[in-house]
Amino acid sequence: MNKAVRHFLKEWRTAAEQTQQEVADAIGYERSYYSRIETGKRGYDQEILERLAKHYGVSPHDLIARNPASAASLWEIVDQLTPDDLVRLTDIARALGKVELKTPSVIITKPRPPSKTSRRSVRAA
Repeated sequence: MNKAVRHFLKEWRTAAEQTQQEVADAIGYERSYYSRIETGKRGYDQEILERLAKHYGVSPHDLIARNPASAASLWEIVDQLTPDDLVRLTDIARALGKVELKTPSVIITKPRPPSKTSRRSVRAA
């Protein structure tokens, strides 16, 4: 398995307060095999993700993209909206997409000290 590929299998298991043995039994694999997947020593495939997702009651995508210990994601909130609220949210998102962020016409910079030439000309005046 490419170690750069991140997943949250351990986090889902600990959030469910289960041991590796309990999860392995639930999805039909040996504990040692599941342990190697969870620790990244062995790759996972779609079948394993689907079995785990069914076990936890989430999507396979959640297992690799969302830490269950973190705050609710936008998609969790969207999933709980009524159809009317989804229409309103879509309208808001479209409106936000049309907002143009304008840069200020005046740029504030740190003032530079006067040059030696300008001091001479001020003294001479």
